[in-house]
Amino acid sequence: MTAPPAKPFTPTDADLRALDDLPAAEWFSGMFAPTARGAWRCERLERAGLLESRVVQLPTPPGSVHVFTSTEYRRLPAAPTN
Repeated sequence: MTAPPAKPFTPTDADLRALDDLPAAEWFSGMFAPTARGAWRCERLERAGLLESRVVQLPTPPGSVHVFTSTEYRRLPAAPTN
């Protein structure tokens, strides 16, 4: 069973201020984004069509049977800048 797609929305002023704090050209982790509640804010900006995301596999510690992943984000070229 898959979840229904998230509804797009218009970003708030706080979302746009947070977007200004994010790196402009490279991929970055939402967990370490330089804004309050970075992962949550990045998810909102992605739903608004201002960021794109990818899931990357992190290095696995020797002897581990688990796969570790992280979501990274990047600004889309059409994202507004102030």
